[in-house]
Amino acid sequence: MSNESVNIILGLLIFIHLLALVAGAALHKLPAIIPLLNFLIGMLVIIYWVQKQLRVEQQIIHLPEMIILGLELLVIASAAYFVLASQKDHWLKVIHYIIFGIHLALLIIFLIFMLTFKMKRLI
Repeated sequence: MSNESVNIILGLLIFIHLLALVAGAALHKLPAIIPLLNFLIGMLVIIYWVQKQLRVEQQIIHLPEMIILGLELLVIASAAYFVLASQKDHWLKVIHYIIFGIHLALLIIFLIFMLTFKMKRLI
């Protein structure tokens, strides 16, 4: 995957996050939109990881990688629970706002990193 395609994907994900934030606030549906977006991003992370692991011949899984995947699985589970439980838990709503902010901040940091450093090949 080239630098340009990664930058485009990161920019698109940032735009989707900001669009969800603005649309959710304008339509007063932010508590319903954020868990769905968190679920989507969590699933994309898991799908990317599985796809990457299928291409690797020697499976070496590091602890930080497992921690991030475990946290994304928790995000997916909590988003599914929040949507299925009719959005009754206020503490879970706060957690989803925090996760949404973390996802958006990480996407912006990754985009800045990709624009700052040029890489020949992404793994």
